[in-house]
Amino acid sequence: MLGDDWIELDHSRARKRLANILGIDLAYGAEVMEPRRAEELAEQFTRLYDDGVKFFTNFTDWETSPSGGRSRTGNPLTSATFDQCVLGIDSTRIGIVVVMDED
Repeated sequence: MLGDDWIELDHSRARKRLANILGIDLAYGAEVMEPRRAEELAEQFTRLYDDGVKFFTNFTDWETSPSGGRSRTGNPLTSATFDQCVLGIDSTRIGIVVVMDED
């Protein structure tokens, strides 16, 4: 449907991912929104869809290597230094939240 570059998320992971990208600066990891507010907005977005919803994102979760470094893989949607999105698709709706940041 979307292509191989999208990573499917279950409802819980989609909500958590969205709250995280809304509440935390993508470049430096600083809080930019109260966690409670980010969680409320994420919940509102994920509740917009019917039971057949599928959620996707453009980046994997952060992984820590044995040496302590962090990395992730994915495909940017924009020309910004950092971007991340959560996409929802059901039988009647498509919605996307894209967060961009620069360092």
